[in-house]
Amino acid sequence: MGLSDEQLINRVKAGDQPAFGQLIDRYQAYVCSLCLKVLENREEAEEAAQDVFIKVFQRIRSFRHDSRFSTWLYTLAYRTAIDHRRQVARHRTSKNSVEVDVALIGKGVPAEVEKNLQQQEQQAQLKALLARLPQQEATIIDLFYLQEQSVKEIAKIMKLSVSNVKTKLFRTREKLRNLMQPHSSTDA
Repeated sequence: MGLSDEQLINRVKAGDQPAFGQLIDRYQAYVCSLCLKVLENREEAEEAAQDVFIKVFQRIRSFRHDSRFSTWLYTLAYRTAIDHRRQVARHRTSKNSVEVDVALIGKGVPAEVEKNLQQQEQQAQLKALLARLPQQEATIIDLFYLQEQSVKEIAKIMKLSVSNVKTKLFRTREKLRNLMQPHSSTDA
């Protein structure tokens, strides 16, 4: 039986370091993925993700539960990655290619494996399409569909208005439809 984020946070605030390790384990993959989307370089993304968790450790006592912990964490991760991107832009002129991670397949009965394969394929296709979008649009789609964040939470994470997020979601869905059309016409 796993502890909730709130229980873990309260334990961390009380000085329980293993509880902080559990929070890292719970959110590390997504924080790294978000940083990778922004930075488009695995090494820089890993460095930014480490910085995120250092900041979380330093600031967790100030977390007031006004929002979900995941929203607070994703906001911190997004802003840290943006800061890293600005720093990298000052020092580099070339851009590395994006690496797309594919989730591991869960173990289970054959029907579950088949369902996982289909979901994995759909997510891989979506990630490939997202890689073709501007970073902000890809992040909004990822947060909304893959991370299941609400429009309000996305607005808070990305420092945008709710109406701006709704508009960007609508327009980005249209872009994704247009990006998907050439794939279906070449298959025929």
